[in-house]
This record gives sequence, C-alpha cells and structure tokens, in this order.
Amino acid sequence: MSGSFSDIFGNLLERCDRTEMELFAVTTRRIWLRRNAVVHGDSFLHPNQLLREAQCALDEYHRVNEGNSAQRNHDLERAIVKWQPPPANMVKMNWDAAVNVKEKRVGLGLIARDSTRDPITAESMAALHAVLFSKEMSFGNVLFEGDAMQVIKMIDSKGPCFSSYGQFIEGIKLELRGVENARFLHVLRDANNAAHVLAKLASTHVIFSTWLGNTPSSIGDIVRREQSLLHG
Repeated sequence: MSGSFSDIFGNLLERCDRTEMELFAVTTRRIWLRRNAVVHGDSFLHPNQLLREAQCALDEYHRVNEGNSAQRNHDLERAIVKWQPPPANMVKMNWDAAVNVKEKRVGLGLIARDSTRDPITAESMAALHAVLFSKEMSFGNVLFEGDAMQVIKMIDSKGPCFSSYGQFIEGIKLELRGVENARFLHVLRDANNAAHVLAKLASTHVIFSTWLGNTPSSIGDIVRREQSLLHG
C-alpha cells in the first residue's frame, strides 16, 4: 500500500460513518485503559474481549441517550459549562477528539487532573518519567538523584504506597524490575540545580522536548560548571 499515513488514514475516515467513528473513539480509549492496567500489574486483556467491551460501552451510551428531544434539551440546560475539580482522592480524565476533514487528520486530546497538585505528587511523577526515559534510552546502570527525600524514601520502602501519589511510586517500583542496576539517592538542591532549573523551564512550555548531546541555554552554564568537576 503506497501513500503517506495521513492520506491512508484520511481515506479511511471518509469511508467511516458516524457509528464507526464512535466505535473507533471508544476502542482507542479502551486500549489506553488496558495499557495503564498492564503498567500497574493487572492482567492483560485479550483484544477480542477489549473489542466486545468497547461495543457494549457504545451500545450502553446509545441507550442512555435515547429519549425525546425535550428531555435532551433539559439535560443540556443542566450540563456543566465550566471545568470542576474532582472530589478528593479522585482523578478526573477529560478527553476529546477533533477531525480535520481538509487535512484528513484526527487529533486526540487527553488530560488527567486531581483535586490538588501538591509538590510531592509532582516530584513522584517526575521520578517515574526519569525511570521511563532511562529505559527508553536503554541505560542499564543508573543512579537517580533527586532532592525530594520523602519520594525517595517511599521508593526504597518495601511495602505498598497508599498515599495520593502512590500510583507513581508503585509505577516506579514496577519499572525498576526491568533495570539491571539502579538506585535512588537523595541530594540537596545545590547538587540538583540543573534539573531544578530545567523543571522551571518545562513549566512554561506546552510541548515535550528532549535534548541529546547539547543543552538549552538556560542550563548551559550549570552543566558546564558541573562537567568541569569530571576533569578537576
């Protein structure tokens, strides 16, 4: 089959009716949920069962939305028009899809937010991404340094973490099982300055960026100063 991915995908979209597009959206969400379940140690859901559950969910959606137009209008008047934080100890997942018919592209958006985003939760999330990135780069021997002592203590603990950020801690422990030699070490902020400044930079950006072999100008001086210690 020849042609770019966008052309091929666009041709498929043109052949799909509304029901098929709805089934596509529900199925992709189920695939995402299955991925998360596997990451956190649950059993792998067979693709056939996943498709059956997606179809059942779509059928249930249609049944719920059946009714006369007056009832639907009443429901629309009561719909939430502004985003509301979720209850405590819960995560709210907002998702949407957009179809660009002209460009023959589909955009999928997903955002997860809890009732509060405390520093410990953010540090735990950063530690998990550090582990995932090291595995992506195939690093076998890794020393993870961070200035969040509470997070590192939870990672080193033997028992499960039941705190609000426990899903990140348990995710780290799960991912570390496949790393040959890795450990976490607590350091003071001055010994973690490059990562701290880089995190500040990331908080002002809306895109994911990776630098290999060079560094952004904002931390260039810090990295050069720390590298000088290798030859001092």
